[in-house]
Amino acid sequence: MNYTPGNISFLRKKNNLTQSEIHDRLGVKPNTWSNWENGVSEPNIENLLIISNFFGVSISNIIEDDLSDGSIPVKPGGIRNYKAANPSMQAEDPGEPYASTSAEYKNLRNTINLQEQLIKAQAGQIDALQTATNALKEFIEELKKQLC
Repeated sequence: MNYTPGNISFLRKKNNLTQSEIHDRLGVKPNTWSNWENGVSEPNIENLLIISNFFGVSISNIIEDDLSDGSIPVKPGGIRNYKAANPSMQAEDPGEPYASTSAEYKNLRNTINLQEQLIKAQAGQIDALQTATNALKEFIEELKKQLC
């Protein structure tokens, strides 16, 4: 089950943030956030990563667990003060250490890109195997006709 809509709503409210404040802090338009909270659309993996880092919970917790039931500890105030719209993902407060967050983000983005490439390659292999299987089936049918 996908708990994303309820969880991002829960996390926002737990941290006493409005959708407008989400826009100010993450650069996500209020109507986009509203669509995510209402299940009209879903955040892509990059946005899930940003939300995960911002609220200090894992992406898998956001998607797979009902955070509102209390089984996963979620502390209000664990949010990070940066704008995701800033490509360097630097904190607004220069005293806050975000070099590792930026590096982690880049590493995760590279991992995601590699996984996407692997999935595409595997899809191509599956297509090739299906084509070969179909050709073998046709060949077997021709052999059966010739033998009968």
